[in-house]
Amino acid sequence: MKKIITAVLFLFLGLNMSAQELVPLKDLQSNPNEVRIYSDKEVILLDKQLKLSTEQAKELKEILYSKYKNLSQELNSDQILQISQGVRERIRIVLGSEKYTELAKNEVLLNIITGAAYLN
Repeated sequence: MKKIITAVLFLFLGLNMSAQELVPLKDLQSNPNEVRIYSDKEVILLDKQLKLSTEQAKELKEILYSKYKNLSQELNSDQILQISQGVRERIRIVLGSEKYTELAKNEVLLNIITGAAYLN
């Protein structure tokens, strides 16, 4: 019974995480004052999944704020890729290997969080 409950819980969490929507670039560019809201929402989502420490949440808020601030400008694919790679590396450092591995299991969420989803 415990295994079934655990499986259902993981399925629910996975569906909940993949339900995170990608903020369209046009929205970012037309509402650059909203970037703090977008970054805060992503940190809340990550905290629900990974149980962040206060320090991790604080650092991630700044990383994601910076991501959205950069993405609110006109960028080409190479620039978006550079932003995404930088965000991914900074997140990996802040989370540590265990929590980053957990995050990486949900590739859709990881791509949204890092900004790589804007390359598609």
